[in-house]
Amino acid sequence: MRHHNFTALAAAAAIAALAACSKTPAQEPAETLQPVKFSIETLAAEYGPLTKATGSDKINTLAHKAIKPSAPGYQYAVNAYTTEQLAALDLSALEVKLPSGDFTMYFVAGGKDTTDPLTWNSTEITMTDPRELFAGSVTGVNIQTAQEYSVTLERVTGALALNITDLANAPANFTKVKLAFDCPNIWNPVAGTFTGSNSAGVELTKEEITAGEYKSVFPFSARTIQVQVYNGGTRVSTYSVSAAVYSNRKTIITGALFGGTGSFAVSVEDTWGDDNPVNIQ
Repeated sequence: MRHHNFTALAAAAAIAALAACSKTPAQEPAETLQPVKFSIETLAAEYGPLTKATGSDKINTLAHKAIKPSAPGYQYAVNAYTTEQLAALDLSALEVKLPSGDFTMYFVAGGKDTTDPLTWNSTEITMTDPRELFAGSVTGVNIQTAQEYSVTLERVTGALALNITDLANAPANFTKVKLAFDCPNIWNPVAGTFTGSNSAGVELTKEEITAGEYKSVFPFSARTIQVQVYNGGTRVSTYSVSAAVYSNRKTIITGALFGGTGSFAVSVEDTWGDDNPVNIQ
């Protein structure tokens, strides 16, 4: 007669069931994948539609992932492209593969300032250096209803720039201006939130100021920004302004630093948004 150890069998069944339910949240279930294409463009007036010919000139890094609302713990089509890889892609017909079901597809792209690959962990992106970032998403992606979708990337970061009206009077050893402030440095593209804290601020060299360059930062509410003037490695003067930075808006601090009054106005270029005047004291 064959005897069964039901306790052992039950325990084995429980262990097997537990193992079947203990997948890593970021792991894709083994499902049949089919291709779907996305056409990518941006709302930034100077960027427009992105193609293989123009993408790497404007967007130099890209990352994407898909999340199924009915099972948000899983991530699909997770990929990050370097500048070199991106140059070989046609962003008007970017192909990814997804299983059946409804998905939200998220895209994050890096532009000006750096070509370092985007590091997007399970939820967040940390900005360690100034970096222009774009994001967009498409809901209701389903390979059974459509195989082509379009997505528009909006500029997430704002920017800070300097317009020194008496730059011609700067001493020969003038090197840079540091804008010192505290702002968020962690971004959750899915939730659309900005958290964390970074007090490093940004620096603009004499050459960057002359060329009208800007530094990208995450948006923040009005706070004090110190305008620190450097000759060589020595800080020689400090002014301050209370200002805010908004997504897709370039905050420009304008005024005299070398023999002027130290009174500044802050505005935003029309191509980025409406002017936002602020005075520096």
